Amino acid sequence: ANDSIYSLHVTAQDELWLGTLGGGASRLRDGKFSNFSTSNGLAGNFVRACLTDRQGRVWLGTENGLNRMKEDGFLVYTTLDGLSGNHINSLYEDQEGSLWVGTYDGGLNRIAGGKISSFTMKEGLTNNDVYSILEDREGSLWIGTDAGGLNRFKDGTYNTITSGNALADDKKLREARDGNLAYPLGEVFCGALVRMHGEDAPGKLARAFARPEAPAGLGGVALWRDAMLRAMSG
Repeated sequence: ANDSIYSLHVTAQDELWLGTLGGGASRLRDGKFSNFSTSNGLAGNFVRACLTDRQGRVWLGTENGLNRMKEDGFLVYTTLDGLSGNHINSLYEDQEGSLWVGTYDGGLNRIAGGKISSFTMKEGLTNNDVYSILEDREGSLWIGTDAGGLNRFKDGTYNTITSGNALADDKKLREARDGNLAYPLGEVFCGALVRMHGEDAPGKLARAFARPEAPAGLGGVALWRDAMLRAMSG
């Protein structure tokens, strides 16, 4: 569908879903690709999140709403149905089977029992741009935001971790895991770092990115090379 891949998801049936930036979504099944876009019912072609829930239903988050796949197309949820925003950034299903939906500028939504609840800065979230969601073993929901740090949601209460009390940099730490917590490097990448360089490697890399003396003007591969060299040599 498109070469700009933004999200990946593997189902229990070993189907691979790919969300693209501008080309919709693709499904790899039995070695063959099927493509889904606005031309066959998808609400938008920018697919930033893919998820299969415990009932086997496929959910796709787009810039124009949340899509649930059906046999004959897609059921689309938007602000008209109760979502706090149409631009979907992240999806997560918790231990109780509730679907959590992170949005751009609309905060967080929970879909449970056919009802949609919203959680925004009005309820204590530090920023309404929600990029990542993860639940720990104790049932706490960890929410990574844009410039608002890391939010812990438990029993209706928010606790916040920012650069002022723990994180190296709020904008850079969005989604990785250290035990039950998280950095922004990606769970798979962090797992590889731990295997190759030890348990403290993800933290070292995050601090290397945020150090005040980091060279200015670097980007892309050069930025990563500088941070990796600094982190793994320290």
